[in-house]
Amino acid sequence: MTTTFTLKKGGSFNLVKSIGRVQVGLGWDVSSRPGVNFDLDASAFGLIHTGQGVPKFYGEGSHAVCYANTALKQKDGSFETADKTMRHFGDNRTGAGEGDDEVIAINLAQLPAEIVEVAVFVTIYEHDVRKQDFGAVNSTFIRVLNADTQQELCRYDMQKEFAGQTAVQVGSFIKENNTWSFKAVGVGSAAGLGDILEQYQ
Repeated sequence: MTTTFTLKKGGSFNLVKSIGRVQVGLGWDVSSRPGVNFDLDASAFGLIHTGQGVPKFYGEGSHAVCYANTALKQKDGSFETADKTMRHFGDNRTGAGEGDDEVIAINLAQLPAEIVEVAVFVTIYEHDVRKQDFGAVNSTFIRVLNADTQQELCRYDMQKEFAGQTAVQVGSFIKENNTWSFKAVGVGSAAGLGDILEQYQ
């Protein structure tokens, strides 16, 4: 029987070298308030480090999977990079259903060598219009799985410390000495997806 490593903010989980393909699952509960839905969106961004302390997109966002990157949209509603190293399987707008509500697959072993970080964010769609923040969303989590075996490797449960926040960098895959780890970053802000995209330009 395998056990899941539960991450807390700032904690990290080292991936063994035999794991080259991972999945990131985002889940949350449907709102208990009638007529109120929380539409959470998972995004992942392949980044290079410039040496100036500010990560930047690799290839002008070519390795950024999110619902807003329409250049990557496939006929089945998923979003996939041209080299098939990153794929977002589609948008869940309510949190309905068991298990993961949104899934991103990443082939870490096949990413361009220049990419040394894959940042994972969760944002709330139309948070400004709906007046929503993470303090009202229940049972939000991110988990990392071995894509080949579907074994859950680690999990980060987002608690109420993100009340008042509308975007959270939940974690990052970090490459050091050709070995990947997943770090629970846990940094929230009152931003939207557009603000996040702009900061990595």
